[in-house]
Amino acid sequence: RGIPQKTDILFTTEAPLGNVALLDTDEQVVFAQRIIILQPNNQITSEYLKYSLISDIIQKRIHEKSTGLTAKGIKAKLLKLITIPLPPIAEQKKRMLLTMATGTGKTAVAFQIAWKLFQ
Repeated sequence: RGIPQKTDILFTTEAPLGNVALLDTDEQVVFAQRIIILQPNNQITSEYLKYSLISDIIQKRIHEKSTGLTAKGIKAKLLKLITIPLPPIAEQKKRMLLTMATGTGKTAVAFQIAWKLFQ
């Protein structure tokens, strides 16, 4: 909750579930329902968090913890239970450089490849 800052991660909790975006503006914006604002700390970069959340493995975990018949959704307390592999910041940056260096426009796919390479 609160006012998001540039580089915060926006996560939709429902309708649709699991969309992720990195806030890339200095403009002051406010969100209402169905969006969780994730503020990376000194242990994770915004880019690494974003691409982790959209990776197949984490999306699968998100959907496994979701509830609802008509519209799938996830509560913040359940989202917090999903673990993301957390290498040191230097390695996160290497993974992101490798991901961005592909230049294919398919950064999510490249990130997943980089993730597997560094496991």
